[in-house]
Amino acid sequence: MYPNQNASTQYVATVFNNSGSIVATQYGPTIYINGNNNGSSNDGTNYINGLTLQSDRTSVDNGGMVKLTANAYNAGNWSYVGNRIEIRDVRTGSIVRTCYDQSWCVADVSVQGNNGTAQYEARIYDRNGNFVMSQFGPVIYVNGTSTGSTGTSNNGLLSINANTMNPTHGQSVTITANYSGSLPSNGRITIGTANAGSVATVVQTCYSNPCSYTYIAGQTYNNVTFQTFAYDTNGNLIAYVQPGIYVTTNGSSGSVGQIPNTDIYIAPSTNVRAGGTVYLTASFTNLPYASANTVIRLYTEQSSTPVGTCTGSVSCSVPYTISNSGVNTRVYGVASNSSLGNTIETARIPLATF
Repeated sequence: MYPNQNASTQYVATVFNNSGSIVATQYGPTIYINGNNNGSSNDGTNYINGLTLQSDRTSVDNGGMVKLTANAYNAGNWSYVGNRIEIRDVRTGSIVRTCYDQSWCVADVSVQGNNGTAQYEARIYDRNGNFVMSQFGPVIYVNGTSTGSTGTSNNGLLSINANTMNPTHGQSVTITANYSGSLPSNGRITIGTANAGSVATVVQTCYSNPCSYTYIAGQTYNNVTFQTFAYDTNGNLIAYVQPGIYVTTNGSSGSVGQIPNTDIYIAPSTNVRAGGTVYLTASFTNLPYASANTVIRLYTEQSSTPVGTCTGSVSCSVPYTISNSGVNTRVYGVASNSSLGNTIETARIPLATF
């Protein structure tokens, strides 16, 4: 329900038995509506009026992959430029994918859990950054425990390795996934990062074999898990490596450090060109301090001043306009809190024009 009048409302849930008699009733809290839509661009003619989140399967083995697809719908001639869609893990609140300037968002995620359930939520924000609406996806049932082993897949066809297991700060690490069989036509291999008990974030998708990803090690001691999955022509999982391999940064000590529960990415990739505008997004989960007092700053390695700053949030997304002469740098995010002396830094990822 998305009411916009200046009033209050309340909802009630009622359970009936098979004969139609009421078994139980529960009233929800009173919802007070402040008479506006928090600055959204809904003018009554052109506005977002629907959001769905679907999963290609609702039952997986621990570590299995699901494809989540969010779709937004609009009335009138709504433009999605400046809008963003987030797909979140309901269990942890972490963002597994953010999409910009479009009405859809697709995420391939590895679902972790032992004989439990998982659920995901889609949220859409307007061009002013105002929350518009959300939609929960179906409950996904997670079966059993992982049968994979470190570094080798459950069926022996897929493997993953790194050219170094103990990089120093700033060192590039090449993660390579190799499918020893014949990868089906239009099949794909994905590489993702994950922490124990969390959802893997896909960082690389390849439609050829082998598949490689470059990881830039952060500061201080840090352990990152890399997983890989292979799919056939129809998107069915045919091999996986779970839990995966562990790359441990053997860097210098200090107050700035990269931790596994951080993410930094650039979108849309089609705008990474001279004069183009991209969104730089850094997100943090399980911070050691309250998010209300948190400041996130995004940087390029060419500038000591941030290109964008967000306060009171665990996620920060800012537009970055590339100069007409192009750019060749790396970008990263830093989270800090006034009550503590330390900061937390994401990995550094390349930003280079075509």
